[in-house]
Amino acid sequence: MAETPPIVPPGIFPRIAKMVQRIKASPNYTEAIGHDLGIIGSEHIIDPASMKPVLKLVFEGAAVQVQWIKGHAGAVRIEKDSGAGFQFLAIDSVPDYTDTTPITAAATWKYRAMYIINDELVGQWSDVVSINVG
Repeated sequence: MAETPPIVPPGIFPRIAKMVQRIKASPNYTEAIGHDLGIIGSEHIIDPASMKPVLKLVFEGAAVQVQWIKGHAGAVRIEKDSGAGFQFLAIDSVPDYTDTTPITAAATWKYRAMYIINDELVGQWSDVVSINVG
């Protein structure tokens, strides 16, 4: 019967990352060596025109939390429709955004967002998401 291999100590991935960093910093390192070792990642091309945030709404206490993922953008512009059409709500650079607008009556609030890179709106508006409040 085969013997069970020893358990790998915690932190294997940080150790591997440091080892790869040392290899790539070596004066003898070449791209060919990197390919042979499988330590050269594939190139990621970001197309700002196709970026589109995905929003999720969560009602917590007396506020709506607009959850979003930052990705390659610097921020998002969030707009809200409380019944009079979409209007600017906030620029948020750290997910997630909490809308603390007082709730005065039962209503359906709608939200949408667009990514911002270098102070410019990029990509497409998110799908409109809604939540019942009050």
